[in-house]
This record gives sequence, C-alpha cells and structure tokens, in this order.
Amino acid sequence: MFADKNYFTWPPQLRPMMNSDYSDIFFIMLGVVLLLCAFCGNKSKLIHDITIIVAGGATLVLLTEQLWHVLFAHNVEMTMAVILDAVLFILIIRCAYTS
Repeated sequence: MFADKNYFTWPPQLRPMMNSDYSDIFFIMLGVVLLLCAFCGNKSKLIHDITIIVAGGATLVLLTEQLWHVLFAHNVEMTMAVILDAVLFILIIRCAYTS
C-alpha cells in the first residue's frame, strides 16, 4: 500500500510483520504524534515520556532489523540506513536524557 512490500526479507519469520501495512501505519502515526508534541508545546510530561520511549523502541527495532540484513543477508545497500537509524536513536536518547 505505502511502499515496497518486499523491502525486509531476512529473517523469513519476520517478513510478514515487517512488510505489513500495519507497521507502515504505526510509523506514520508515531511521526504525526511526535510532530504534534513538538509543535504544540506538549504540556503533559507523561505523554512526552511515553512518546519518546515508543519512538526509541521503534527506532531500535528498525535498526536491528536493518543491521540483520546487512550482516546476515549481505544486503549492503542498507548500510546507510543502519547508520542513519543509529544516529536517530542516539538523538532520541539524548532528547530523553535532557527532558
């Protein structure tokens, strides 16, 4: 629906979950919530903390999945995605630490 449905291929057991429309919708909704929290001045610390934790966890799962592709499936095209996800995860951790 949103993108290539054969992007994630390894491990085969996770292929249906990682390529599903539900994971696409989850990441889009998470991005919208993060943008709303940033633009609206987020008055609730609880919502801010939960959003940061979910964003960090989702980024770490995506980083791990892409790293598996690079290491085990020899898909070196995902190397830059792994590096960018690692930088994003570090920024999320820094954001959580400073807030």
